[in-house]
Amino acid sequence: MAEQLSRFSTQPIRLLSGIIDFSGTVDLNQEKNRLLKEEAACAKEVEFYKSKLSNDEFLKKAPAHVLEKQRAKLNAAIEKLEKTKKSLAELHCSE
Repeated sequence: MAEQLSRFSTQPIRLLSGIIDFSGTVDLNQEKNRLLKEEAACAKEVEFYKSKLSNDEFLKKAPAHVLEKQRAKLNAAIEKLEKTKKSLAELHCSE
């Protein structure tokens, strides 16, 4: 088998990008509503972690590893919120 594989070479392949017409396959209003709900949930999650990390009592009592985990969750929630907002903006442009 190794002899057979030695005849082949490995070459990196660039990722392709393109436009696919999904009109008629995706309900844009339904997708917009889904993204709006996701945006609200993400915003709520961001506010939750910001509130938690601005609480002096929590900051004093929590071990460092817990604080790090909470900060990581905040950053992840912020990223998800930004991606959701971007998706909404892209959807709005396609309407």
